[in-house]
Amino acid sequence: MTHYETVFVLPGDAQPQKVDEFVEEVKTLITQKGGEVTLVDKWGRRRLAYPIGRQREGFYTFIQFNADPAFVAELNRFFRVSEEVIREIICKALKGKPASPLMAVPPAPTHENTGRPGASVVPPPEAVPTGAVPTDEPLETFHVNPAPRPA
Repeated sequence: MTHYETVFVLPGDAQPQKVDEFVEEVKTLITQKGGEVTLVDKWGRRRLAYPIGRQREGFYTFIQFNADPAFVAELNRFFRVSEEVIREIICKALKGKPASPLMAVPPAPTHENTGRPGASVVPPPEAVPTGAVPTDEPLETFHVNPAPRPA
């Protein structure tokens, strides 16, 4: 059996109960065909990147499962035939990657004094070699003048 991941989007105006029922239907389909569901991660209602059929929001659900490669075509057909699904994708899971894309986002570094995300962080004194002075300035500054354009 191969390890797969799927993400599907249901309409944003759907009731949460209907979303749960559809997720259970997908899980049942996977297990009936000899597969095994390893993770179900409901991301909830999110704004779509662009409107799809007058829908601006959707319920996102991420499922990891193990199944035979022949089953993927059947699951894809199930998603395409279903009227509830706005978008879906099924792909092979990569080994060594986090279980969910939401788990892969590292926290942004913050500056000790300001607490602003993305500000440069000064290394602790024990991390700086002796004789070196930590600064936020680059060691060298390069100025590149563009070549004049021909007339």
